[in-house]
Amino acid sequence: MNKNLYGINAQVESLLDNSVDEETGEIQDGVFEQLQELALTKQELIKHTSLKYKDVLGEINKVSTEIERLSAYKKQLSSLNDRIKRHLSANIMEGEKIKELEYEISWRKSETIELDDITFDIDKLERDYPECVRTKKEVDKIALKKMAVLPEGVTKITKQNIQIK
Repeated sequence: MNKNLYGINAQVESLLDNSVDEETGEIQDGVFEQLQELALTKQELIKHTSLKYKDVLGEINKVSTEIERLSAYKKQLSSLNDRIKRHLSANIMEGEKIKELEYEISWRKSETIELDDITFDIDKLERDYPECVRTKKEVDKIALKKMAVLPEGVTKITKQNIQIK
């Protein structure tokens, strides 16, 4: 006997196809019992598969919770590390190099752009220097779902999604 849902469905179909006497049209003896046994086996497989799904979902939730906890801890450590680095920067003369056996402190030059909140005008920048302004285009699928008539190339598909609780 096949122990997966596809195999059980195939066995049921085969039983139904091959258990009818072609001359009399009667169903052969024992077929109903075999069908009932397959139905029970199928119910057990569905039960165990559904329970396994719930177990895995529980593990996913545990892992997600642990990831959140570790992410928060990582954020705390990063913040602490940034504070330590700022403290060292504030207390060591800029450009001063320190080299010890366990650590080394050096400086490198970098450039950054700061935008003045009061005088900066992004529209003027875009007009005068369009290559300096990035815009990201993306489709708003939620807005498309609400439309009565969809534009060309857009199709709304209705799906059935299984719910296991």
